This record gives sequence, C-alpha cells and structure tokens, in this order.
Amino acid sequence: MKVFITKIEKIIKSREELISKLSLKDKMRFDQITSHKRQAEFLAGRWLIFECFGGDFKVLEGGKIVSESAYLSLSHSADFAALSICQSPVGLDMEYMSPARNIKKIASRMGFGDCSFTEFYQKWTAREADFKLGIKDAASYHTFKVYQNYMICLSSVEPQTIELTDM
Repeated sequence: MKVFITKIEKIIKSREELISKLSLKDKMRFDQITSHKRQAEFLAGRWLIFECFGGDFKVLEGGKIVSESAYLSLSHSADFAALSICQSPVGLDMEYMSPARNIKKIASRMGFGDCSFTEFYQKWTAREADFKLGIKDAASYHTFKVYQNYMICLSSVEPQTIELTDM
C-alpha cells in the first residue's frame, strides 16, 4: 500500500494556489476553520490528494474522502500530513511520539493498560486508524512504521505492507 507523506510547512508556500483548487464544498469547510495550523493541515491533505491521486474524489458529510477507483485515508500530526491509497478499505493514522507526553496517564484513561512507549503509540494509532477504516466488527490488520518520531498505522481488511514516499 502506498503512503505519501509531506512536511506541512512545504505546502504553505502554495497556499493561495491550493485554495483556488478547492471544490466549493471544501472552500466552505476551509473558511470555517479558524486556526491557521488547522487550515495548513487541511491544505496539506488536499495537496497530497491532488499531487498523488488527482481530482477524482468526493468528500462525504463526515469528512471521509472516497473515490470510485481507490480507497483513500488522510492523517496529520504536528509537522506532517500523510495520505494512503489502496485498492481495499483502509484507515491511516499517524501520531508524533512525544517523549514529554504522560503516556501512563493517557494509557490508563484509554484502557490500554500497562504498556511501553512504543506499544502505547501503536495502540493509539491502531484505535484511530480502525475508526477511519469505518468497518465495525470486522477483523482488521494493523501495519506499523516509525518515520522521524511519528508512529504510522494502517488498518485494513487484509494484510498490507507500507510503501512510504516522502513528497
């Protein structure tokens, strides 16, 4: 499965050009985002779709991106945005693995139990990726990759390998 990743700050230079490419629905959604950081994350996701996949996609009411030719999933965390493109249903999540985060407290609150630093981020991203996969009560496969202190998780209905491309 292909996963494309980019540093969000790379996209900011083409902000106005990206805004002009947005669909009317996406422009309305973009205009409702008040945080500059969230706007940049939104644009980075759309940039990845335009660059890696083209314009053949729709955005459903909840924000899920769909296409007739492939399954897409977006994620962003801190400085990066990522896009997965697959021929079967997929959910993608990435999370910055902050050494300053109190993982014991969060793990307890999330019901993860006692786990190591890496296990915590695997469980966290797996939960988020499963949610994005959107298939309830189906067995899902998780594939993990660490990229520059970010845990990346793909949740899918069949085993996958991650082919990561830095954009």
